[in-house]
Amino acid sequence: MKKPFYVFLRIVICTCIIIGGILYIFGFYPIVSVDGTLISQRAWQRTLNAEKQVVNVHAHATHIPLIDFVSPKNARLLDTIRQTTLTFLIDSVIIQNQGSVVVPDLDQLSLQRVNDKLRKTPITESTAATVYGLDLATLKQTVLVPQARQEILSETLALEQKDFSGWLLNARAHTRVKFFFVSFQWDQDGVK
Repeated sequence: MKKPFYVFLRIVICTCIIIGGILYIFGFYPIVSVDGTLISQRAWQRTLNAEKQVVNVHAHATHIPLIDFVSPKNARLLDTIRQTTLTFLIDSVIIQNQGSVVVPDLDQLSLQRVNDKLRKTPITESTAATVYGLDLATLKQTVLVPQARQEILSETLALEQKDFSGWLLNARAHTRVKFFFVSFQWDQDGVK
């Protein structure tokens, strides 16, 4: 009687280990919770890679040697980029969640602004891949729409005689941020 139970238990445990391994390998696990909204390792890695790509495109354009982010001599720069990109992702969630209180249709307006800008100054798939290392749809979702949200919120606050930086510091102070599997801390100034 006990034998079928143990066989079933082994199958469940093995299945969980396999699924967990797959989630880990592909980065589909959360590294940050921002008031319950999860940011995955995959999203952070994608943003981190895009930022490293932009840094090297800028270096190439200014005839500076490309930066080897694996080299120990660039560890401090890489750590700064890691903190900056994670702060960007956390701020994006904060702006999306709390900014919609200030601008109720913030998401729709942001998407509309991005689409309008892309119609006026189109970005090709090739450009997105070269500069950011992303396809155009991912660039839009990861970079352009969050930037548009920030611009719209900043403009709306300015019309109300309020400062975006002060609003963001206050919003950060009232946001619960929890880290998983990464050794960072959070305060009003961002990721440390």
